[in-house]
Amino acid sequence: MAELALDIGDILQLQFLGEDSETRYYVKVVGYLEDRSLLVTTPQSHGKLM
Repeated sequence: MAELALDIGDILQLQFLGEDSETRYYVKVVGYLEDRSLLVTTPQSHGKLM
């Protein structure tokens, strides 16, 4: 994560692949394991969890 300079609480945009590949969802960084994984909040669409 050092390359991305991410901190807990930072806001990211997720963009899924597939039919709806133009839509972006805002999530917050909850945590990460260096060079292994990234944990973010669940994206929402129209106020509902996806």
